[in-house]
Amino acid sequence: MQQLFFDTPNGELIVNVPETVNLTPAERVWRGLVIQRLQDLTIRSGMVFCGVYPNSTVPEHPPANYDASGRIAYSGIGCDIPETVTHHVRSCIAFTRLLSNEFPVLFKPNIVATRDNMISLFEYHDGDEPFFGDMPDDGSQDKKSKDERELQTFLRNIAYLSDENLKADLIKAFVHFQYCTPLHALYPGWTARDRDIAQLTRLIDKTDAILSTLLAERTGHAGRLNHKAHHYGSITDDDAYYIQLCGTDRIADAWMAHFLHNYHGYYGFRVILSVIHAAVLEVRGNWYPWWDNICKTFGINPTLPN
Repeated sequence: MQQLFFDTPNGELIVNVPETVNLTPAERVWRGLVIQRLQDLTIRSGMVFCGVYPNSTVPEHPPANYDASGRIAYSGIGCDIPETVTHHVRSCIAFTRLLSNEFPVLFKPNIVATRDNMISLFEYHDGDEPFFGDMPDDGSQDKKSKDERELQTFLRNIAYLSDENLKADLIKAFVHFQYCTPLHALYPGWTARDRDIAQLTRLIDKTDAILSTLLAERTGHAGRLNHKAHHYGSITDDDAYYIQLCGTDRIADAWMAHFLHNYHGYYGFRVILSVIHAAVLEVRGNWYPWWDNICKTFGINPTLPN
């Protein structure tokens, strides 16, 4: 076992470096993301104690602990805190870092530069939502007008940056992210590598939503599409289509089917699928029962981890 030695005011400190947990790379990405996202459920106490948020109270207990087997167990505390855009952005950044650690081949040839460029984009990619709200990807929006509006807001948001080269790089990355092309197509001046990284960035963005539903399901707060019908008027045609395909209205299922349908040909899909697979097995114990039938419906055959 590796040991680290430190001179401290209290004398020498010897720290044993923990041995790597016996998990697959995909499982380590999922476990690492769970640890990061637990912070979303943890209220910082100082301002609450001092009355800044009069309707909030500081939980008496933390939101999670390690059980006897080393598995992370939720206490249920903090699970009513809604996910914000900041939570999503930070989760995408954490997800990107974890993937670059466990699957560096996706980010070659320059792993650090590729990862950092993706992180810079994630910091701005949903900057439209504080001004216009988060519009769901459920077929209810006119995609062309939404993309145009998001680009214009993006340009306003980065106008404050002083580095002109950074601004130009961010604009290129954002346009590529918005308008990812299928495998057979490239835009003028756009290399295959540019397209691949844009597709990987889009996969991370969409996968974070799926993993968030599984995190919520693990805390006993599984979301259902039919909640929209009961509380917000109706579900969309897209919602109804995926409910019918999956045989359930749970969002961890329907959103995964939508993801499979739209992104199975993207660069990095097999790796991303392995992370989702690890998450589903850890949360539910079994893989999606509708998987084989939907793959046949879509005419695809993605490889699942052994």
